[in-house]
Amino acid sequence: MTDQPPPDQTPENPPGSNPGQQGIPSPPSIPPQPATGPQPAPGSQPVYHQQAYSQQQAYGQQQAYGQQQAYGQQQVYSQPAGPYPGSQPQQGTYSFPTGPWPARQSPIDGLTIREGLVTAAIGLAAGFIASLIISVIIVSTINDAITDFADDLPTGSLGFVLPFILFALALGGSAALRFSGQAFDELSASAAVHFAGAPLLITAVFTTALVWWSMLSERRHPSRTIAAFWIRIGLTTLALTTVLFLLQLIFASRSTITEDYFSASIEFSAVTPRTFFLPLIFILIATTIGRILGHHRGCDAAGLPWLRYAAAPARTALLHLVVVGTIFLIVSFFVLPLHFDVNGSFVPLLAGTAALMMAALTHLGGLSASGSALAGDGHEGGSTAVTMFSDTIPGTLWLGLLAVLLAAFIAAVAAAVTRRPSWAHQPGVSSPWTAIWQLPVAFGLLWGLLSLVLLPVTVSGRVSGQGAELFDGEIPAMLNLSVGLLPWTFLIFALWGLLIEVLAITLAPRLALTMPQLAAWLGGRAVHPYWGQPLGISEPRGALRHPDMKTPPPPVAPLDD
Repeated sequence: MTDQPPPDQTPENPPGSNPGQQGIPSPPSIPPQPATGPQPAPGSQPVYHQQAYSQQQAYGQQQAYGQQQAYGQQQVYSQPAGPYPGSQPQQGTYSFPTGPWPARQSPIDGLTIREGLVTAAIGLAAGFIASLIISVIIVSTINDAITDFADDLPTGSLGFVLPFILFALALGGSAALRFSGQAFDELSASAAVHFAGAPLLITAVFTTALVWWSMLSERRHPSRTIAAFWIRIGLTTLALTTVLFLLQLIFASRSTITEDYFSASIEFSAVTPRTFFLPLIFILIATTIGRILGHHRGCDAAGLPWLRYAAAPARTALLHLVVVGTIFLIVSFFVLPLHFDVNGSFVPLLAGTAALMMAALTHLGGLSASGSALAGDGHEGGSTAVTMFSDTIPGTLWLGLLAVLLAAFIAAVAAAVTRRPSWAHQPGVSSPWTAIWQLPVAFGLLWGLLSLVLLPVTVSGRVSGQGAELFDGEIPAMLNLSVGLLPWTFLIFALWGLLIEVLAITLAPRLALTMPQLAAWLGGRAVHPYWGQPLGISEPRGALRHPDMKTPPPPVAPLDD
């Protein structure tokens, strides 16, 4: 059995027809096998890509992976589409670019520098615009509150510094309010209060813009060498981090108050070590992901081919996070002002964090809140834990389990079509259950990082000075407040990953066959080639090179019961 049509039969897709889009060529047509007649030899492998690249049709008019034929017929159906430009077709192997990289004089050129800096500018603009919009919404409320507390406190510079502080917090940074004052030549005090907690709406906008533009940049002008690939990432990361930190220095809010017997200085900024290093790591990861997704060589372009093994599980974990995050984000816009009496101006600031905390609760995780204060010899503190079974949780939150189950089934369908289906495994050779640990690990790592970096909201302060005994110790010397996820919550999400893994092996493949278009959309570029014919799709541009597609056996689709 070959990919060549019989001599007296015209191919269904003649070369050069409808050349429309540029991209990956389609495979040649395969005639259906008759019920009687010559059959392939037992144990023979499918023959892929025996036509040259120049004889195949342009991307946009492809047929499905292999022959598009009614599901259930006994035929090899999951043959990958045509090779990438510059690759060498090989018999019995899944096509992926294996050609040599074009030689270059140097990895640093004008195009490399331009793409790196433009990506940084786009990410900076997107994050600043999102921060500015939220700042404008809440700054008037803050100014009114400060004016009611003390008419003489200056509030004019708050509107300038707040967008940059929110931007830094959104990337895992921290902010600090520093105060120093003296009164009556007898009392002097200094205080510093540090804040940490990401406004996740800004985080989502910035991450989406940075990943999307990095991907678009790599598609339009692919890096020709591994060195050029990482130079672009380094330029974007260092430029964006440095500019963001310099903006924190320039627009820091500094105010001085002078009265007859009192003088004080107040500084509010995000100039902290955490504001430099955590955004640096965040931007590095986001830019790397975007460029790997955009380059036609994928993980090989970064010189990290082993990342292919983590691509599909990580994609499923992120898809699950996006689904539950979007659902509970919509819910939080109603719950915060109606149930918790949060001022409407602060809802956009708190909605993202509230959404993921509700998602953690409905996944049967837990939240923790703790506080402590130290003043002289006195110490006060306490902590509490909240789960779905706590008395303080409203009963309506149990309806969130419906959203959790919906997200689990969506993630299971996406996971099912991004791996080799169960009927394509050979008994005694391979099994779908050997990789059952992948999704639990991906879910645990993702939610573990979120619970450590972005989700905790912490406030810590310290007061020191002379003459504090005049206040009889009523001013605490130290203050710590924190709200976040319970330490074992990431293990609960690992168990949900295990449940989704079991669904992806057992039930989700049948669900994918009942709604092929939705399943193909959920799988995206990571759809496994063996799912090409059942879903009726062609090889997507820049398709993920699956590690198990080296010498695939000829699977047979199961009969539709």
